[in-house]
Amino acid sequence: MEALVGLLVNAGARINDKEKKTPLHAAALRGHLSIVEVLLANKGRAGAKDMDGCTPLHYATMKGNTDIVEVLLASRKNKNIDDRNIWRKTALMGKSSKIESNL
Repeated sequence: MEALVGLLVNAGARINDKEKKTPLHAAALRGHLSIVEVLLANKGRAGAKDMDGCTPLHYATMKGNTDIVEVLLASRKNKNIDDRNIWRKTALMGKSSKIESNL
């Protein structure tokens, strides 16, 4: 699957949907760590916000995907971890101690 994602990205596939979610949002939400890594390696924007102001980090923390949270934070492409969505929540606000302990 990672190879397919790489091919699509390299071929110039349109990567945003009508809600401004990127493939990185979808991979973070669904817990696909290897896809997150491929997208980040191919200029995926970890700080991209969807129409609700959520970043991939919001989705990874919402679902408790600690491995993806670590990768997004380590990528240094997500400089604005304090960004708030339309509900005024940061990605790490009120998250489990398991996620917070990995920071």
